[in-house]
Amino acid sequence: MCRENKLDPRKIKGSYAGALGKPQFISSSYRHYAIDFNGDNVVDLWNSNEDVIGSVANYFKKNGWKKNQLIMSNLIYENSNKKYVENESKKTYKPKTSYETFMNNELYTDETIMGNTLLSVIGREEQEGKIYSFAHKNFYVITRYNRSRLYALAVYSLSNQIKKHKSELENHNL
Repeated sequence: MCRENKLDPRKIKGSYAGALGKPQFISSSYRHYAIDFNGDNVVDLWNSNEDVIGSVANYFKKNGWKKNQLIMSNLIYENSNKKYVENESKKTYKPKTSYETFMNNELYTDETIMGNTLLSVIGREEQEGKIYSFAHKNFYVITRYNRSRLYALAVYSLSNQIKKHKSELENHNL
């Protein structure tokens, strides 16, 4: 891989397990997803934040990310369905159950979602107790990058904070 990409193996850094650069791509991910995003004709996942961001975005896109689509949505249910919700949250992150099936089990969201949209249920502990949300395909894509549900939740939370602050800045500058 160093030969393919004209990298000096003595200068590049990685983890003990072989993960490379800031995004910690394994060699196959480097080959499939790393891109030159800053236009300097070099893929540099160690020193170019542009290449890092572009490469992670490329990873997401090639794993099914859909721009402007939901990542998570509120899950609304009656307390009598708590056991069903809890059981659903222990299943896969991969959206496999249609929203229509969830609606038939009296689980809803305040978002506009087609009945055939596939979803999963994610549970998490918050200060106010156990919270459940519907996870969409984009949430699953995040877990393809890092399998940890907590990692994906952190990415989702951070993205919401960035959007919020960006919106506040734009409104302040009006």
